[in-house]
Amino acid sequence: MDAKDLQHRSLEDLLELYLARFDQQFPMMLCRTMEEEKIKEIIVDCIVRGRPWEPRLIKGAIY
Repeated sequence: MDAKDLQHRSLEDLLELYLARFDQQFPMMLCRTMEEEKIKEIIVDCIVRGRPWEPRLIKGAIY
């Protein structure tokens, strides 16, 4: 799949594709303040590149 095919999918579809691709849930709890479009962009990028998301965590932050 390429990014153009994935961009029009719902967030729920992308989360299912992420789970199927990486055998792990996407860490939505780290995206609470993000807009849905930004979350979708991150998931699409992960699927296209073939690597799960590696967010930069801030030491001492309360997630």
